[in-house]
Amino acid sequence: MILWETTYFYDGEAKTPGVTVALNGTVLTENRDYTLSYASNVQAGQATVQITGIGDYVGTQTRSFQIQSPLPFLDVPTDFWAFSTIQTAYEQEIVRGVAPDQFAPHKTVSRAEAATLLYRVMGSPETALITTFTDVEEDFAFPAICWAQQAGILRGRSEPGFEPAASISRQELATMLYRAGGYPAADNAGFQAGFADGDQISDYAEQAMAWAVQEGLIRG
Repeated sequence: MILWETTYFYDGEAKTPGVTVALNGTVLTENRDYTLSYASNVQAGQATVQITGIGDYVGTQTRSFQIQSPLPFLDVPTDFWAFSTIQTAYEQEIVRGVAPDQFAPHKTVSRAEAATLLYRVMGSPETALITTFTDVEEDFAFPAICWAQQAGILRGRSEPGFEPAASISRQELATMLYRAGGYPAADNAGFQAGFADGDQISDYAEQAMAWAVQEGLIRG
């Protein structure tokens, strides 16, 4: 048995490579002389195809082929719930891994990282490398933090400190996106009632959270 293709790239569709089956120089016909069955042929990894003889042809043979992930990260399988979003962000150079083959999808996002992601989404605009935050170093996030502060998108937690290494909260992230979007209109009347902890939303973030929920950017 010869497989027509032995390597595919994952795209969410089942892969069913054709085969050529011959015996003693005679090419056999599918569904007359044998049947084909495929296994593990959607997600990235090793897939198999098995032929099973019919009538005068008995026995089975199995061959394997590979479905490769378009991402280099071993910790983001193709059936991960956020795979397509991570793939898009990676291909657009918005996100990067924590190592060449690791993305750390369950890692919390710091305030500096959130600023950097938004900065890249906005096209990494030119900005003066100046900030009034006293706890920000000139590292990977420095241009993003300078831009976000000057654009009024980010503010410090404890002026004059920004706390770049602290984890960003959901309401802080929603507020960043809301400000970057130009403060779009949103009806915040009673939207907190849809969440058991809605009463914990800070006053400053109410409009932003209402907008993010209405736009489907944030869910409970």
